[in-house]
Amino acid sequence: MKGYNLLIVTTLLSICTHLHAPIAQAQELYMNKGILNLSLSDDLRHRVISLTGEAEFYWQQLLEPAHFDTAQHLQPTYIPIPKSWHKCSIDDGQTLLPSNGYATYRFGLVLPRGLQPTTFTLKLTSVFSAYRLYLGSLLLAEVGQVGTSRETTTPKFSNEDISFILDGAPKPTADTLWCVLQAANFHHTRSGLHGPIRIGMQQNMLHANRLSEFKIAFAIGVCLLMLIIYVIQSSLYRTDASMVWLGITALAMSLRLAVIGDRLLTELIPNMPWELLFKLDNISGFCTIPLFALYFHSQYKRELPKRIFQIITIVGLLITAIVAVFPQRIYGQIKIIFELYVAIGGLYLTLGVMLRACINRRPYAIPTFMSLSVLFSTAFYDVMASMELAMVHNLASWGVLVFFLIQATSTTMRTVRIQKLADTMSARLQQQAAELEMKVEQRVAELSKQQAELLQHQAREQEENWRNVGTARINDVMVQHKDNYHELCHNTLTAIINYVNAKLGCIYLLQTTDDGQQRLEMMASYGLSKELQDRNHSIDTDEGLVGASFTKKQVQHVKDLPQGYIEISSGMGAATPQELLLQPLEFDEKVLGVVELATFEPFSDNAMLFVQQVSSIIAANLNNAMMNEQNVRLVKQFEAKEAEMRDEAAQLRANIEELEAIREEHERLKAELANSPTADDQQA
Repeated sequence: MKGYNLLIVTTLLSICTHLHAPIAQAQELYMNKGILNLSLSDDLRHRVISLTGEAEFYWQQLLEPAHFDTAQHLQPTYIPIPKSWHKCSIDDGQTLLPSNGYATYRFGLVLPRGLQPTTFTLKLTSVFSAYRLYLGSLLLAEVGQVGTSRETTTPKFSNEDISFILDGAPKPTADTLWCVLQAANFHHTRSGLHGPIRIGMQQNMLHANRLSEFKIAFAIGVCLLMLIIYVIQSSLYRTDASMVWLGITALAMSLRLAVIGDRLLTELIPNMPWELLFKLDNISGFCTIPLFALYFHSQYKRELPKRIFQIITIVGLLITAIVAVFPQRIYGQIKIIFELYVAIGGLYLTLGVMLRACINRRPYAIPTFMSLSVLFSTAFYDVMASMELAMVHNLASWGVLVFFLIQATSTTMRTVRIQKLADTMSARLQQQAAELEMKVEQRVAELSKQQAELLQHQAREQEENWRNVGTARINDVMVQHKDNYHELCHNTLTAIINYVNAKLGCIYLLQTTDDGQQRLEMMASYGLSKELQDRNHSIDTDEGLVGASFTKKQVQHVKDLPQGYIEISSGMGAATPQELLLQPLEFDEKVLGVVELATFEPFSDNAMLFVQQVSSIIAANLNNAMMNEQNVRLVKQFEAKEAEMRDEAAQLRANIEELEAIREEHERLKAELANSPTADDQQA
């Protein structure tokens, strides 16, 4: 915030310096009774002189230099310049002159003694209608058409310098150069020599013009640059309407700067209509208040009540419409009301809105308040100058420059603050992602270059995303085939080979033979010929690279395989792969089998890490599948045994029932025998 204050103080000091110089010049040289004595000063050779003071004035007369040579009865009236004649009186203050009319100005310049032939330049800064300028007896310039009525007068604006040469041999006495200016006004509310006339050597005038044009062009450039910045920001942050209104304000101010003062817009459009030029001048000035109201309403709604905002906006739009529809000679009659609206509106927005925002400690309110104060102070001073209550014109360019420079600084600081906050949040998110998802590597302490760190981090994320996507695909395959042990092996192997871009592969699992021996059986293959499948269908647990990987629980990565070691064949031929990768399938510290992959291109570190990552998942799922199959087999055996036992129980029950029947028959027979008489009894 201290930097903002320093910027504003520095700018105000420069403005004060800019103000002091013309005022000091006006106090040094003053035109008395139509004569400006330059013979006692060497200023004409070193700087541009502003012609201020009293000039001869002939109301309702269009006089040429010849009239002053022949007519002896001309009685001049003296009025001050620069000043509009409708604010002057020629009858001792009894009645002010009307703005519509025509007149002739005449003043003499007493040149220094011994002046060499030199090119001088005369510049009329502001004549609102039409004029014709004579120097001596020579017609130097004619802007528009000077007439005695509205029908015969054609208004026009011209910003051209009027150059002339004072020739002749050096003289020991001073020369008087007489200037005659005919002016006619029937189209504007202000009349005559409203602005100062400046004279100086051509190079001095050129330097002053370039300095003035540079100041205006620089301020316009700043406005257009801010317009581009605000357009970009509003396109990025569409929810923030303040950037849109500030961008439109920058456009209006750049137009305002182009149509005031020297009116640089006429350099681009030389034949611009006089009425259109002044409409653009007034519209660009009056519309700034509603535009600022729209901007502040979007930023400081609490400090700018809705009702007052609507009044300011509607009145501003109404004034703009009046200026756009009616000619200058009509709306110029009530222009003082429009200027009062600008003054009151600017004062309220500065003190009533922004000062309250500063008191409420709204973010960036203080720099906005200070820049707005400078802007409206210079604008108010320009209004005073246009009303001929101040000496210096066109200070608004300084105010615009200060306003947008401070706004640019404020916007930059706000962007930096947001960027820092975004960087902080991004760092936190990256840290959390590394802790929750990666959990593999330690955080990098410091790196020499931030760009290298970002690239490395992005590469790691891409690799891990690739592994995570592959793991998800393998999981999907295993979930789909979890109930079929052989399909699980085959589809899982196919998915791995396709994902790592391998060309050949197989899965060996530990199986127990009928005689109780443990061997590695090929449960699934991809790309193997029938001969290789038959030859490697079953191998010992310590046989070859597969057995070594199984026994030692180590990954076997073999590069530069010898020709003919193993071949990948197709209908068009066969070739030896370049690398071989064997990954043990380990679950709960127990190796269940081995995955073997072959490829024509080298395995990347990320691909091998992926195979290692999914191997434990495959082993877990295979173990579950094997357990499921074993459980199914045991259930079937149990059911078969249960059925057998049920049959045996039924048979046993049948045998018991049969034995019971035999026992009962035996008991019956025994009883019968016991009850029946013996043979001796029968004989007796």
